[in-house]
Amino acid sequence: MSGGERWRVYDARQEREVNVAWMRARRDARDMWPGFINLFVDAPMRLALAAFEEARGASWEIPSGAPGEVVFASSQGALSLIASPMHDPDEPPLDPGDADALFEALGADGVYVTHDPDAGALTFARYRAGALTFLWADTITPPHSTALTFHPDGRCTEEDGRRWALRALDLPPTDELDRYALITYLAGVCGVSSLCLTPDARGARRALHMA
Repeated sequence: MSGGERWRVYDARQEREVNVAWMRARRDARDMWPGFINLFVDAPMRLALAAFEEARGASWEIPSGAPGEVVFASSQGALSLIASPMHDPDEPPLDPGDADALFEALGADGVYVTHDPDAGALTFARYRAGALTFLWADTITPPHSTALTFHPDGRCTEEDGRRWALRALDLPPTDELDRYALITYLAGVCGVSSLCLTPDARGARRALHMA
C-alpha cells in the first residue's frame, strides 16, 4: 500500500476523501488482541451472577478449568466482570442479548466489549441505569464503522465511527486511528481499569458450564 493510496467515503453530509491507513487498524504485534467478550456491570457480584444465571438457565460453580467452563466471573473494584473467550463469533456464549437482559434486570451502569480478530471487529457498548446509551462498532472485513447514540426520548443518532473516535481522542480528522487505544480509553472513562483479554479460570470466582 502506498502512502498516497486513498478511498472516497460517503456520508449524510458530503463526499470526502481519506487516507487508506486511516481506515485500517494498526498491525503492530503489541496492539493485537485475542478474541474476547467482557461485560462489566456496576452491581454486586451476587446480583450480577443471579441475573445472568436466570437469563441463561445455567449454574455458576467454583472454577475448575474444565473445558465446559467458557464464561467466568470476577471482580474489578466495585465492578462485577463476566467474561469469555471469543471462540465462535456466530455463537458467542455471552452475546448482546445477554448484555441487554442483564443490565435491564439490574438497572445498572456498565459496559460490554467484544473483539473478533478474524473479522477485525471491535464493539463497545455503554449502559446507564439498565439502558443502552451508546454503541461503537468497527470491522476491518468488510470495512464498516459506526457510532450510535441512544437518547432518552427514544431517538438514535448515527455517525461515522472512525470520525467520532478521532474527535473523542482529540485527534485530527485525517489521523490514523488506534482502535485498541480507543476501546481502552472508553472503558477507562467508565471506570474499567483493565480489560480481561484472556478470560479463564485463573483469578475467576465463578465459572459457568455451557457444554
